[in-house]
Amino acid sequence: MNQFAGPKSQISPIMNGFAVTPSDTVDFTNSTRCIIIGGGDGTLVGITIGGDTLTFAGLITGVVYPFAFSRINSTGTGATTIVGMY
Repeated sequence: MNQFAGPKSQISPIMNGFAVTPSDTVDFTNSTRCIIIGGGDGTLVGITIGGDTLTFAGLITGVVYPFAFSRINSTGTGATTIVGMY
């Protein structure tokens, strides 16, 4: 039995993840609940699940950021080895 099955809330544990390939046109199959940058501190430009474009500068490798993104743009994103989790 999976005690984490069912509706997810903001405090539910992460159940899945994927390597992010930044793109200016292709949305993720599953929106993120958070991301982690595995290498290359820097800037990230993301599209929220609400459709807003947000730019975050100075992001640090190894930190989990609670960003709900439907896409991370390649233009303007300098951070690398990004993992999306949901």
